[in-house]
Amino acid sequence: MSTHFVGVDAGGTGTRALLATAAGEVIGRGRAAGANAWSSGTSPAEVITAAVRDALGTHGPSSVAGGVIAVAGGVSSVPEQAQAVVAAWRDLGIAPEPRIILDVVAAYAAGTAEPCGLVLAVGTGAVAASVDDGELVRRAGGRGWLVGDEGSAVWLGVEGVRASLIALDGRGSRTALSRAIPEALGVSNRPDVATAITDVVYSHSPAELGRLAPLVVAAADDGDAVARALIDDAAEHLVGTAVAAAGSDDPSVVVLAGSLLTRAPAIGDSVRAGLVQRWPDARYTESVSAEAGAAALAIRWATGTPGSESVLERLRS
Repeated sequence: MSTHFVGVDAGGTGTRALLATAAGEVIGRGRAAGANAWSSGTSPAEVITAAVRDALGTHGPSSVAGGVIAVAGGVSSVPEQAQAVVAAWRDLGIAPEPRIILDVVAAYAAGTAEPCGLVLAVGTGAVAASVDDGELVRRAGGRGWLVGDEGSAVWLGVEGVRASLIALDGRGSRTALSRAIPEALGVSNRPDVATAITDVVYSHSPAELGRLAPLVVAAADDGDAVARALIDDAAEHLVGTAVAAAGSDDPSVVVLAGSLLTRAPAIGDSVRAGLVQRWPDARYTESVSAEAGAAALAIRWATGTPGSESVLERLRS
């Protein structure tokens, strides 16, 4: 009998999957590499199925009654990528086809069971969206590391590298980042540090540069003026992205997702303050895991039941 549900968060730096019952009890978890078609340098289909296979464990694929895969824009906007993901899902032996949604919709569903509201998700990328009953109404941002995602971890990492190189070249203000970044990259002892930083940066996938974002946050916390300016710029970008996604609506619920908003007060507090100034009457909540949101939607859509805060809480635990 098919009684289990799969939720997948195919992120830029890592993919997480969970297997749960209709009551929200998590009975399996799986992990794999990043699955962003634009920045991870992997095959999204292979990565996603590896995480799902891990989550299934000893549970047979025939036990799955529904699944939702939350992906970044690269997969959802490229038909060949989406088709490959569905084909790989079938190869696992799971009968019901997965529903592929944008990761920002799953992030919203992981923060609240309310059907309508706004979400601002800041991780490898940065995107905001208005959501209505599991559907994307309007979005802003999330255009990838090269032409968008302002305020994201990758954006902040790249800007931190730029600031360190400018300082090392003598073209800009001195900053602690010109010491912290080469140390983090393992090139602080190289004769030409700036060239060594450049070589390492171009040898990594863009998503990996997001790992440098905490260095910028830490430097700002320590009073570094250059890093503080980058944090302020990031917060301004993110508030603007959320406002654009809301359009003329005043959301009753705002979900904040991603470690830069939920675990880095330097950015999170500034962004929240900007949003509260804009929408003082909204209820603010945090999204814990997008895979939980994906699973909640899988349960909801397969069973036809309304969203439940108690089911969501069990999925998030």
